[in-house]
Amino acid sequence: MRLLHTTTGQFHEVDDGKLEDVQFAILSYMYAYDKEVELSFKDLRAIQQEYGRHATPRTSPTSYPILSPTSPPAPHASVSPALSSILSSEQPRSGCVLDDYRMPPKIRNACTTARNDNLDYIWINSCCVDDDSTLESSEAIRMTFHRFSRAAVCYAYLADVSDLDTAGIRPQDSRIRRSRWFTRGWTLQELIAPKSLVFVSQNWTPLGTKQDLAEMIAQITGIEESVLTHRKQPSDVSVARRMFWASRRRATRVEDEAYSLMGLFGVDIEPVYGEGHQAFFRLQQAILLRTQDQSLFAWEIPSTLDEQRKVLFPMHFRVEAPPPVLDSALFARSPSDFAGSHDIDSFVRDRALGSEMADGAQYTFTPYGLRTRVPLIPTDSFLEELKIETSPPWLRLAILACGPTLNGEKHFVALLLSHDQEASPFDINVLIPLARLHQNSPTDKFSLKRLVTISQSSLASCIHRQSLHHETIHLSSPDYVAESVVTVKRSMATLSKHSYERLRARGYVVKDESIGTLWFPLRRLTLSKADMIFEVEYGSTRHGDEAAIYLVVKECPPLTGGVLGRCSHVVPGSTHWVHNWRLTEFHLTPSWILSFGLECIPASWSYRLNVIETALDTV
Repeated sequence: MRLLHTTTGQFHEVDDGKLEDVQFAILSYMYAYDKEVELSFKDLRAIQQEYGRHATPRTSPTSYPILSPTSPPAPHASVSPALSSILSSEQPRSGCVLDDYRMPPKIRNACTTARNDNLDYIWINSCCVDDDSTLESSEAIRMTFHRFSRAAVCYAYLADVSDLDTAGIRPQDSRIRRSRWFTRGWTLQELIAPKSLVFVSQNWTPLGTKQDLAEMIAQITGIEESVLTHRKQPSDVSVARRMFWASRRRATRVEDEAYSLMGLFGVDIEPVYGEGHQAFFRLQQAILLRTQDQSLFAWEIPSTLDEQRKVLFPMHFRVEAPPPVLDSALFARSPSDFAGSHDIDSFVRDRALGSEMADGAQYTFTPYGLRTRVPLIPTDSFLEELKIETSPPWLRLAILACGPTLNGEKHFVALLLSHDQEASPFDINVLIPLARLHQNSPTDKFSLKRLVTISQSSLASCIHRQSLHHETIHLSSPDYVAESVVTVKRSMATLSKHSYERLRARGYVVKDESIGTLWFPLRRLTLSKADMIFEVEYGSTRHGDEAAIYLVVKECPPLTGGVLGRCSHVVPGSTHWVHNWRLTEFHLTPSWILSFGLECIPASWSYRLNVIETALDTV
């Protein structure tokens, strides 16, 4: 981390892991407000080099006053580019870097304020990070929350709030409430992370601390006062509520909607500008794996029972099979989708319901979507509680371990699911979250949404009737599948020629055939030798950011004692990943081991599946 010395204007390097050993301030602000010039690292480094060893520190922290951003520039501030080049080539200047006419008032005033607080160092993102270095820019993005949390004080510079507001900061019409600073994506974690934060006006007049103004800030942002004052950690708040905090904030680049939230959720994803909304998908995947908090799926919440009835069964809804899905979404597209999730809490196992709920739920990303185990209820069971007569037979409800508390009673969020209209060749239970359906005619209002909420008493009644049961399902979503997990219709995997020949030479009957396409080409490989048969179905896809084979065992010899060893647990229906950087081994019998490997073909979307037989005594 590169810090700026508040007296000399020179840089000082410090390890991010040792920030507790350094007392430093940090600046939070809005970029280029009212066309104020931003000084880059490259610009400041050039100024520092001009002064060189002849630079002299300020003799007093108060050797120059706080400057207004509207103050007239120094007489030489309009120097021409040609003259600037001449000045740059002269001998090192004497004096202080911070006195240089090219230093923006924002940086000067930040250094003065920190110096007045007896702090020798400050971190200002615009000039302390080399944007020409991809590695350094990525590190700054990923370490933002950590750095702000370690600062002795954060100055929140509200460039659109004047000193005139200071006397009436509490009233509803105070301009601080309308400051753009509270609408910027990056300032969310910059508000929450620091233990000490001071708001300053456009003229650097103190407006108050985060502690003093916590009640008003909570009203502006929706963030609990206990979180603002550090009596409660953000990790103690549900994922949905934290997403709600970001729902009304905006970022200049769409990717920053995700990157600016990494620290708030304690996850780390590699910034890849140009990926668009894919960044927010990746963020949600990382959050789910870290927190296992199902409130991540609780967006677009209906607020009333009447609305729920309309959501479940729109007028003129009379079909025998599911209409074609227009939109199907498991993950939200942006934080704004959580605008109605302000009262969603996460629930742990509820013993009163006598169900597993989602305590300790496991999640695996597969080519079919998100694999997990959830409690399911037929819609008929729920309709009896709502006194609704008809029910589309293809709808099911997955009960999530989250929801609001209304009139003192817990209400569980339920995800509306439809069976995939295309049968899975792997016989996998694929369910699709619903969002919106096609209209059969202009008068039909098919606005089926994703979620409903079910009261604890209604859910308990379903359990009493034994209508609730747990299933392992794959939650699929076209946007998730297309953009996040698999390479759609572009990759092909087949058994390699040398594997085929080697297996034939060892006495195997080998059959490798195409069996169709789901979201990627699928094949079936059958290996038989004597009375042993091993059959798998497989397809080339992606596991995270890597090419992989997704493999499902369809037939294999029965398990016998002591044959698993270090190899994969092999039973019909078990799923496995085959990567190009390791072998996936199947120890099928005491004398039969098969090793599967992946070979990527350069400059191609094709992959080869390699299969090797190994005798037990050679392992």
